[in-house]
Amino acid sequence: MIEDLHERRKRVLIIDDELATVDYVTYFLGKANCTVSIARGCKEGIAVAVDFRPDLVICDLKMPEIDGFACARLIRAVPALMTVPLVALTGMIVPGQEGKARASGFDGYVEKPMNPWELVDRLKGFLKG
Repeated sequence: MIEDLHERRKRVLIIDDELATVDYVTYFLGKANCTVSIARGCKEGIAVAVDFRPDLVICDLKMPEIDGFACARLIRAVPALMTVPLVALTGMIVPGQEGKARASGFDGYVEKPMNPWELVDRLKGFLKG
């Protein structure tokens, strides 16, 4: 099988309702040889994640209906997603927020704006070998 001969493209799911962020991150992850799937909210994100089987989930913290903190807890409650790296990507910078994100189930926390290649390097650090 070709996948056995070559490294499989890493699958990344972005859960974010902000199109500009989604487009930005998708573009640079694509350049880094990642396959990206997108969900506009938490419920959709969990459904997509179960089928897509991502190697990494990136989730915004500020979303309508279900915020990123609650979404992280819901993701961690799904057995198939419990060990998938989960990174908060946010432009909402509030003291103590990183600790709250980690307590909710996030493995990482990235603040926007960020140099795109630095962002990709940080995100790729969460991808399993």
